[in-house]
Order: sequence, then C-alpha cells, then structure tokens
Amino acid sequence: MDDGRQVLQDQVEEIEALQACYPDLVSLAVAEADTLRFAAAVAAGRSSLGAGDVPALSGTLQLADVQLGGVPVQLKFVLPRGSGTASLQVLTNASRSAADSLQQLASSTAEECANDGAPCLLLVANRLAQAAQELAAAEEAEEAAQRQHAGEQPPGGGGTAGAAGAGGQSGGGGNSRQQGRQLVLSRRCVWFHHIKSLEKRKSIVQWGRELGLGGWSKPGFPGIVLVEGVGCDVDEYLSRLRRLRWQAMAVRGEEDQPYDSQAALEAARRAPLGVQEVGEEDMGRLAAAAKAAGMEELFLTALKLAPAR
Repeated sequence: MDDGRQVLQDQVEEIEALQACYPDLVSLAVAEADTLRFAAAVAAGRSSLGAGDVPALSGTLQLADVQLGGVPVQLKFVLPRGSGTASLQVLTNASRSAADSLQQLASSTAEECANDGAPCLLLVANRLAQAAQELAAAEEAEEAAQRQHAGEQPPGGGGTAGAAGAGGQSGGGGNSRQQGRQLVLSRRCVWFHHIKSLEKRKSIVQWGRELGLGGWSKPGFPGIVLVEGVGCDVDEYLSRLRRLRWQAMAVRGEEDQPYDSQAALEAARRAPLGVQEVGEEDMGRLAAAAKAAGMEELFLTALKLAPAR
C-alpha cells in the first residue's frame, strides 16, 4: 500500500473508531458519508482512482452529555488531505471566553497529534468533554452563588447531595482496597494519554497474565486498558502500572462485586483470560469486545461517556 492510501486508510479507521465509541453521535451529511465510503474503497484498492482524488473527510461529533448554556457541545472536523493538522471547530452556546478556551484546547490537541503522527479525534473529544464538564460545574457554582446572594435556597439541596455522593465514591474506593484480599471481582478501565513504549506494552500484557487477569489493552493515542480479576490482583496490577512513567494515567471506571466462593467469582468473569492487545487503530474493535462482554458502560468511562463507578 502506498503512503497516500495508507494515510487514507488511517483516516477512515479513525472516523470508524469515533463512530464506534460515540454511537449515534457522529453526524455525516449525505456527501460526507459518500466521501467516507469512497475513501474506504480507494484505500482498499477497490477503485481505479488514487488517494489524491478523494476529498477531505469531515463530519460532526455531538457530545450529548456535555452541555453548556443548555446546548450540547459539538465538534466539527475536517481531516487533512494527506499529512497535516485536522481543522476543528467547536460549536457551543457557552460564553465567549469559555468557547475560546475550548477552541484553543481542540486546536492545540490537533497540532500535538499531528506532530506525533497520531490520530486526534478521540483525544480531542475526550479533552473537550472533560474541559466542558469543568466549565459546566463552574457555571452551576456561579449560579448557586448568585442565588445565595439573592437570598434564595439552592434547589433540592443539590450541592450537599453532590458532595455526599463524591464522598461515597471515595469511600467505595477504600472498601475496594480492603476487600481486595477477600473474594471480590474487580474491573477497572484505565485511560492513558498514550501507550507507545514497546517495553510498557509488553509489561501490560505480561503482568496481566502473571496476575490471572482478563481484558484488553489498546496502545496508541489515547491508550486504554480494560481489565478484570480478583480484587487484590487488580490492585497489584494498577500499582505496577503506576510505577511506570506516564504523561497521564487515570482510572476512569471501577466495578467491585463480592462473592461467597471462588467458584462463583470465576463463573462471573466476563473478559477472556489474559490481557489481549489490540491494534493502535482498533478502538472500534475494543468497543465491540467490551460490549460483547457486557462491559460497554465501563469502557465508555474512558471517553467520559458514562459516569465513573
């Protein structure tokens, strides 16, 4: 495959991965969908035309669960023809300063990925979602302060409940660690800015096998590790991973379930034994595997599409 077709294939897979991770939230106009199909045919050698004959691939992602000013944040993207930086436009009903901040974040992330020769859409979407959620929380805090200044009561005591909820999650983590030596089946979804080092990739797989874990690892930008196993073994696995040097690593999703017997725990496993590595561009494959194993919601926490548990 020549360089032009390889770049085209990478872009087709990037959009397909975005569609797999954000089902029903990636909008393609009729012409954009036709161009994507044409690009896939050219990349696969099913057309007599070359990569230079394919228009730029584009579309719109809606972050439905992230709203500013009462309207979901949207990301319009146009991938470069060949190498280069993706053109991104953030659409939001937020204030001018907030909108400028999100746009700058999207553009700088796209430039960062272009310099690294990495796909950018999933990483941009992840960072936008996180930043927009922080802005939404700031908006709510400002509104609450204004109501308090005006002598109004907070609706439903939401602030206190939220704090209690956050405390409850923190306590749950502690219980998880205490139960790690008991019969607890634990699942974790871990997000990394990237996983590129061959030594780290080797350790992720080897340590998983050594500790009797099951799950998957997706290297590249971003990196994702989705694992399950006996609680204390999962804790040891994460401890080893944290000792490696990462640009960014975060446990985005957690599940812990106690069992009365080892047999019951083993029967409840969902992931195949051994941490299996998928390709750097196989986010869609990972999404499908997680869905088939009943771990889709946990997987989506890596992309901020489901509440962390």
